[in-house]
Amino acid sequence: MKRGQKGEIAAFIELVEFMGAPAVLVSLHDKTVIHANSRLLKKHGKLFQPGSRLDFKNFKTLNSHSLSGLELRKKQPIPQFAKSSLKNARLEFVKLNDSYALILEKTPAPEPLKLNEQSGLDKKSGRRLHFSYLYNFMTNKWAYCTENAIFEKLGKTLGADLKKDFDWKSVIHPDDRALYDNTIMNLRQHGGDHEIHYRIICSNGEILNVKDYCALTAPEAGKWPVLIGTVIYAEKSYSEMHQAEHQILQGRLVSGMVHDFKNLLGGIQNIVEWAASKSSGNPEVAHALNKTLSYTDKAAKLISSTLKLNSAKEDGKTERIYINSIISDMEEIIRRALPSSSTLKIKMKPGIPPVYGQRCMLQDMILNLCVNARDAMKEKGDCLKLELDQKNIRDENGKQQQFIRLRIADNGCGMSKSVQNSIFDAFYSTKDHGAGLGLWMVRETVKSFDGKINVLSTPGKGTCFEILFPVINQEVEGSIPEAENLVVEPVNKPGEMSKVLSFNKEKRRTILFIEDEPLIRGSVSIWLESLGFKILESGDGLEGLGIFQDKHKEIDLVIQDYVLPGKKGDELLEDLKKCDQNIPVIVSSANPDEDKIAMLKQKGAHAFLPKPFRMEELLRLLVAIFKI
Repeated sequence: MKRGQKGEIAAFIELVEFMGAPAVLVSLHDKTVIHANSRLLKKHGKLFQPGSRLDFKNFKTLNSHSLSGLELRKKQPIPQFAKSSLKNARLEFVKLNDSYALILEKTPAPEPLKLNEQSGLDKKSGRRLHFSYLYNFMTNKWAYCTENAIFEKLGKTLGADLKKDFDWKSVIHPDDRALYDNTIMNLRQHGGDHEIHYRIICSNGEILNVKDYCALTAPEAGKWPVLIGTVIYAEKSYSEMHQAEHQILQGRLVSGMVHDFKNLLGGIQNIVEWAASKSSGNPEVAHALNKTLSYTDKAAKLISSTLKLNSAKEDGKTERIYINSIISDMEEIIRRALPSSSTLKIKMKPGIPPVYGQRCMLQDMILNLCVNARDAMKEKGDCLKLELDQKNIRDENGKQQQFIRLRIADNGCGMSKSVQNSIFDAFYSTKDHGAGLGLWMVRETVKSFDGKINVLSTPGKGTCFEILFPVINQEVEGSIPEAENLVVEPVNKPGEMSKVLSFNKEKRRTILFIEDEPLIRGSVSIWLESLGFKILESGDGLEGLGIFQDKHKEIDLVIQDYVLPGKKGDELLEDLKKCDQNIPVIVSSANPDEDKIAMLKQKGAHAFLPKPFRMEELLRLLVAIFKI
């Protein structure tokens, strides 16, 4: 091959990589693939790898056409194309010269970019956000490939001139930059094709969802690898948005009712616990009350799991997530989803690092796979296993890459190879009910975490879904702090009272208890008074603050709810600390989350007590605070 030909091929390959559409470079002499870009390989896999042969059926005048339509008739044993009308064709044939041609795949038009007139995009034009880019890590220069008209309007929309090395990362939503940075870091370390879902902010403050398909060009001698990518608009349609809003509204209503029920359950639990402590003279009554406590513990755990699922769906933000914590939170819900004849086995290695993404998506993915496993075991099978560990796999450069591995396996009916090849397709289903989107959503979720999913299944023996999340070797700025040493762990043995059943009454301590639910306030106060504490009660945040300001010199501890009338829980905590920096404050809530706990720790809370709590948990805190 002549030197000039090598340079020509290299230029065509770079062109293919820079294109926003799936594309392949073909030799017209022997009808073989020279190069396919990452978007085409992502969609069609190994069919178009370099060296693969292509068959152009009934297209004898291939070399004489500069632009034609193509139709992919079949994929096996080799891809076979037939001529088609250019207007209706999904594929386009573009002759570059007598030796080489391009085959381009038309991408389905995304939803029109619906912006107001101030955003700089004309509604009537219906133009969409869809363009490709190059980013040079050595020079920090960005280059963009798209039509000038849409490019200029897009620049106005984003409040910048994209033609002059505009920094695309500058318009990414701040909450999504950690996810973006981690994916790019993973890509630089290990290569591969990646799909990132994130948001960008327009100049008028409007937020758009986009998908970014990116990869690295192969490094050449004396050159740095370059990041290439294609960005498309990924906003939902109006009907989808309306449906999502309707579901969120329903979730909020249900969440509010569950929250209130959890408070009532907590008050009942505290009263039963107090009665159990007073029934030592009647073993049968004590046994019955302790049994009742074990049932309330299970109910409380189930409610807590449900609330965490709902709160995550409402939030929908990108954050640092510990998968082992997610599985622990969902354990009771998964158990309840299984029939009583089935067994759930969970095995998690400690010290698993975090991943970045949306908590609700990860929860839905796990729940979806567990429900599918349950359905697969209706006629045969009785065991669902969840395993979490780490695994090393060689990347495309031969380097060892670390992954977090989640395996969800059942011993149910299993799947044939043909079913396995279709389960991730949208609207595919083997069930009489459902829309056939469950496993498609699972795959999309795995992509959003920059992960991989493998399926191992044997008919009659069961199925295992293996999800691999890449481990990033370096944390990015803006990562979410952990709320360490603040949450009180629940008691594992219901019915066992603390060894400390009474406190020194000679040195009587005073507790201010601020709680708006009368049942909880009354039951906990009875307990604490029976142990020798003096209790000041309030059902209102503002009233509680007034009591503390008047009597803070005689108050030794404050226990406050997070959701209160009169004054919000975090504001109340701040005001209590302003009045007396050294006062220990225990904050209680029926709807805890990591961000809230971290924020309370930062503002000076001594501990966070999830509702409903057992008195054993509160007593353990009091022993530590007062060093008894």
